[in-house]
Amino acid sequence: MFKTLFAQPYCFGSISPSLGIREQLMKKIDDAEQENQVLRQAGEQKDKEIQQLQADLRALRKNCDAEIMEMQRKMEDMQVDFTQMLRDTLDSMHKRLAKSQGIV
Repeated sequence: MFKTLFAQPYCFGSISPSLGIREQLMKKIDDAEQENQVLRQAGEQKDKEIQQLQADLRALRKNCDAEIMEMQRKMEDMQVDFTQMLRDTLDSMHKRLAKSQGIV
């Protein structure tokens, strides 16, 4: 990319950059490109990690929602069972009360 700018000798009037300056600039450019590549790869890796964490979070929420639904179903079943037990108990008490009073 930037290498082509300095690959050919150029002149500003009678002043041309020395070979040492050109080599220093080329090294800085190469170093900057390498650092850019390393940072880009690190950014891509972090993006992948974030995507994986988001997928894990979605799965965890799905499992939690399923567990909550199961617990709610169990509570409803227990409520129905309790209601039936209470009804049976009240019926039994009513029969005993009626029998003790000689109504039945």
